[in-house]
Parts: sequence; C-alpha cells; structure tokens
Amino acid sequence: MGIINNLPVILAASTAFLAGFYGYMNHMPNAQIYGNMCLFLIVFYIIGLFLRRTIKSIKEEIENKAELKSAADAQTQAVTGAEVSETSAENTAENAADDITDGGVPAGDDEYYSADYYDAGEPADVDDAGMSGYYTADAGFDEDQHAT
Repeated sequence: MGIINNLPVILAASTAFLAGFYGYMNHMPNAQIYGNMCLFLIVFYIIGLFLRRTIKSIKEEIENKAELKSAADAQTQAVTGAEVSETSAENTAENAADDITDGGVPAGDDEYYSADYYDAGEPADVDDAGMSGYYTADAGFDEDQHAT
C-alpha cells in the first residue's frame, strides 16, 4: 500500500522532472521551465489523487466480494452438511428396508433387476449368415433384432 499512498507525489514529481528535462534540452528560458514544472506538479498531483482513490476503491470492492463469497460458501457448506447428514441417515434406513423387501437387491439398482429389463432379451450369438439377433425367453431367436 506504500506505493499507492505515495502515487500522487511520485506521479507529480516524475512528470515535473520530465517537463524540466524537456525544457532544458530545447533551450527554453529558466523561468518558463520552472513555470511548466509547477503546472505539471499541480495537475499531475490531482490526477494522482484520483488514481489513488480509484485503486483503493477497487481493492476494497475485491476484498468485500471475496469476504461475501467466503461467508456464502461457509453458510452453504454448513447447510449442505446438515442436509447430507440427515439425508444419509434416511437413505441408510430406506436401503435396509429395501434390501429386506426386494430380496436383497440394492436400492437404486431396481431397474436392472426388473422383469422389464430381461423381457427385452439378451444378445444372441452370430448365426451362420453373420446375422445376430436377440434371444427372448418366450419367442426364441428373433433375426430382426426385435424383442417379441
């Protein structure tokens, strides 16, 4: 923050020095060089004040957003953590009940163990003509690859 606090002085002094050097190289009278240097000191000091205020406000805004985000993340994590613990306890109880009633089929995998899944048929081996089909329990081999 040291450079930002000193920005108006640094900016004004450096531009005044450049103005004085430019006047000296162009053989201007000393009075005119000093007048230009004073003008540059005043103008660029004011510009430096505006720059310092702008930089500080941007920095504060970034810090505020980071603070709000961390507070929101902490709040979300606290709420999510509470919901997860409640949900996991409920799921454990439901899974145990499902395992007992479904004959030991894990909860969430019911679709793979249902009768509809097996009624579609299982892939059969390739026949002599290079055609493959589906074998269904009730219709046998179907060469059009459609379950009957």
